[in-house]
Amino acid sequence: MKRKRLPLAFEYVGARDAKQRLANLLRRTVRGEQFIITCRGKPVARLVPFQRADAEAVRDALERVSRLRSRPRRSGVRLSDALTAGESARQIAHAGHRH
Repeated sequence: MKRKRLPLAFEYVGARDAKQRLANLLRRTVRGEQFIITCRGKPVARLVPFQRADAEAVRDALERVSRLRSRPRRSGVRLSDALTAGESARQIAHAGHRH
């Protein structure tokens, strides 16, 4: 099986070689190795170890989404309400720009 070492610990594997040696690649993937599958020398897929989501991380993410959804929506905000006295939209757009 012809493979090249990549700097990020990936190995290139041709599609034909991957098909013929899939069981071996899967065993190596379970051990933490990662592969890039190529077709005619171009990367087309990545074979990486499966990672189960940590239950606590999933709960935290769902709570964050729930909090975001419960926030009041901004509606009816006008540009004139956002500007300070004497300020124009053009001034805001060009703030910090060099002329």
